[in-house]
Amino acid sequence: MDEKPVDSRSGSKDKMTDEPRRSRSREKFHDTQKQVYVRGLDRDTKDRDLEEAFGKFGRVLSVDIKHNRYAFIDFDTEEAVQKAVEGMDGKKFINGEVLNVQRSSKYSFHD
Repeated sequence: MDEKPVDSRSGSKDKMTDEPRRSRSREKFHDTQKQVYVRGLDRDTKDRDLEEAFGKFGRVLSVDIKHNRYAFIDFDTEEAVQKAVEGMDGKKFINGEVLNVQRSSKYSFHD
């Protein structure tokens, strides 16, 4: 039986199950070779906006917007990642914000 690590920072319990809250940061591992990190997003940016804009570089597998300010975008190939970085880094986006797009770091854990 696989046990998820207990989130030792909070010591709190899950409200639904009354069990120790599990660390959510390691629940999903993403292949960072096929992922870009995008920051500088306008708060009104939606998943579909990023899917549409980044989809021209390759097949987008998932978009995960965090705190309405940055996102992780997973592609099906490393080539799509490289094209997306080259094509979108430093470019103005929908609401005039300038995007910072880079290949994700070696380890990327997010939920």
